[in-house]
Amino acid sequence: MLNEGLHIKDIDGVIMMRPTTSDIIFHQQLGRALASGIKEGVKPVVLDLVNNIDVLVGDISNIRGLIIQYGGSVYGGKQNQIPDFKVQERMIDIVNHLRGIAYTFEERIAPLVAYHKEHGSIINIKSNDIYKYEGNEVNVGNLISNLRKAYKARKLSKEQIKVLENLGIVWEATVTFEERIAPLVAYYKEYGSIANIKKGDVFQYEGKEINIRELIYTFRKQYKLSQKSELEYKESDYSKSKHRPLTKDEISKLESIGMVWNARVTFEERIDSLV
Repeated sequence: MLNEGLHIKDIDGVIMMRPTTSDIIFHQQLGRALASGIKEGVKPVVLDLVNNIDVLVGDISNIRGLIIQYGGSVYGGKQNQIPDFKVQERMIDIVNHLRGIAYTFEERIAPLVAYHKEHGSIINIKSNDIYKYEGNEVNVGNLISNLRKAYKARKLSKEQIKVLENLGIVWEATVTFEERIAPLVAYYKEYGSIANIKKGDVFQYEGKEINIRELIYTFRKQYKLSQKSELEYKESDYSKSKHRPLTKDEISKLESIGMVWNARVTFEERIDSLV
């Protein structure tokens, strides 16, 4: 994230995740952790996950000279304080270690089991809902989403599916119209109108950032579908769309908070609004 232009002396570790073929960028990235070498007994740690060091350095013995060339000013000219470097090929060891601590299925769903015991159901869990479990904040909404993906990809065993269904998991996520319209209703109550929402506008609702303009755009698409006859809808490509037509009641509710179905505004209407 921080290539250059920012120097924090207390940083003593860097994780390289950006491949580069630029000597300058590589040594600037490396330089973020070099000041820790000034402190006695402190050695910087660099995890080069993209193997830039082999591509750009080759001979490790010359790395101090390259650092002096590209980033010696970090040390205020005290080149003797730039630490020596030792390269260790530890990636395979790290991967094997991580594989050894992989969660079992029971450990993965434990937060859902605890949530079910506490609330009696998991059906009301929404996207990105957080649940406190064993002192940690667990995104149970994201957990359910990942389990649904695993189910669709047929990566769950019959026994695992049965366990989850006993907890009450619903494989197809469903969101009611009232839940979808709720951020617009809240916006309308706060600002008195939804007419001035612009592209990219975001609204904070129940601790989440909602792309309010995108929501309006989706409702307009559904409205267009509702203006087609049943035969036209079935014969059109829209019938394959993930969106469904709005009902008369849903249209009425949206219009009650000032929904404008035609996004196009004439030049005269724009002038009138300015006057």
